[in-house]
Amino acid sequence: MSDQCFFSGIKMLDNAIGGFRPGELVILAGEPAMGKTSFVLSMMLSKLQKQRIGYISLEESLFKFKERVALASRQIEECSFEMEKNGRSGILRTENVSHPVVYKYWPTLIDLCELVSIMKREKNVDCIVINAMLFVGPKSSQLFKKKRRYLPILKHLKILAELMEIPVILEASTDYRKRSKKSGRYNHYAITEQVADRIITLYRWEYRNQKKDNFGQKVLKGDTTVYIDKSVYPVKSPWMTLVFDENTLLFQDPHD
Repeated sequence: MSDQCFFSGIKMLDNAIGGFRPGELVILAGEPAMGKTSFVLSMMLSKLQKQRIGYISLEESLFKFKERVALASRQIEECSFEMEKNGRSGILRTENVSHPVVYKYWPTLIDLCELVSIMKREKNVDCIVINAMLFVGPKSSQLFKKKRRYLPILKHLKILAELMEIPVILEASTDYRKRSKKSGRYNHYAITEQVADRIITLYRWEYRNQKKDNFGQKVLKGDTTVYIDKSVYPVKSPWMTLVFDENTLLFQDPHD
């Protein structure tokens, strides 16, 4: 297996963990609107990023992704997103590198594995990020309207990461407020902690306490605290705080 690590382009993260190792399955966890996609987009658009990231969206359409890039271009002039006519794939271009982006709605497990394989074999990426409609917790049993699909997905992604010798990062939503009465301390949390090599949890304190706007939606704002632990429930002290830019919807590295 290759010893070359993948660096996120965020100095604080890279200094803390030394980069993502080949074959790693990383869970990027957090409740909805905690900044998981913004975190990934900040990695892709970082000026220090010189490695290719393959982005697979199973939840957010490429039209919404294009809107996010348009907001980011207010600050990063060198970035642009070119979407193909089918609306299911595109290229995010920066000053240093180009990142392939694919959208697949409601895939089967076989479809997901094929997408990951194509990203590595044809696009020659150094890291794969999957934005999935996954819930780490009781809601996991409802994934794809079939029970017990969460564990096979994690195990297959872990195997693919090891075979292709690249890190795979999975965005997974967590819900700390809902508990499963049958499984005690969540079998799904235990599964995640058992299979994943690394768990990065994002938490935005200000978001939980802010009021909704005129349309009944909470506005994305507030700095995000980043925890790193082998547990979905972060029990250690926060080791990194990222400043959130409300205009570009990106995180600013304090070390820049």
